[in-house]
Amino acid sequence: MRKRLTDIALTILCVPVAPVAFAQPEVTIDKYCSHVTVDGVAGQIWRTTENGITTWAILDANRQYLADAPARCVEILGDMMRRQEFLAAPSIQPIPSVSNPPPKPIALSSEGTNTSDDIVAAHNRVRRAVGVSEKMRWSVELAAYAQEWADVLKTQRGCSIEHRPRTGQYAQKYGENLSWVSGKTQTGAEAVSEWASEGSGYDYKTGKCTGVCGHYTQIVWRSSRIVGCATASCQGSTKSQLWVCNYAPPGNVPGEKPY
Repeated sequence: MRKRLTDIALTILCVPVAPVAFAQPEVTIDKYCSHVTVDGVAGQIWRTTENGITTWAILDANRQYLADAPARCVEILGDMMRRQEFLAAPSIQPIPSVSNPPPKPIALSSEGTNTSDDIVAAHNRVRRAVGVSEKMRWSVELAAYAQEWADVLKTQRGCSIEHRPRTGQYAQKYGENLSWVSGKTQTGAEAVSEWASEGSGYDYKTGKCTGVCGHYTQIVWRSSRIVGCATASCQGSTKSQLWVCNYAPPGNVPGEKPY
């Protein structure tokens, strides 16, 4: 018996078609979403906003697309941006937000001019000493944030050394180191050296320290990549000076080691 043409057509349409497999890029990323490679090519996670639509992608050094950003990193970085209250302009910006302005004097001391470059270099010397190759960079936003709290301590707290509170108008968003001296001046680099001296009491194997070492571990915290500092002086009977440095992403995460 002959098959009708309609029967033949139906037979052909029902033949299953094998799916085409596309090779997926190999994405390697650390838990902080700060070190990314796609098929062996180093990249960075960027946020792009066009026509009100925001997307996240991994771009290479020339800002060429490599792959979509993992959902885990989108959540982490998006949350960090919300906490840090960064603005979305321009339409494409790196995470975290950093800037490299010409070095400007922050304060004068008996040792001479004190600049943002001096402070960053002091941090990076301490990090290199323990094998942390990721360098700190200066952030104007964090420096302004640190200055806000330094001014509060000067005008409202008598230059006492107090960390930002966890809640309220001045609630803490970043990592924070404080230093206070009386009867003399101090550069930011000297404050960093003071914090770094706590390293002698830190036991890397156990992750514990003798006495205070949180300032030191914040300096060498591998995932903390940007820093901003500020100073304020009180001319009362003690003639004291204090320094505030803030870090992002913040370090000293409970249960984790700095590097």
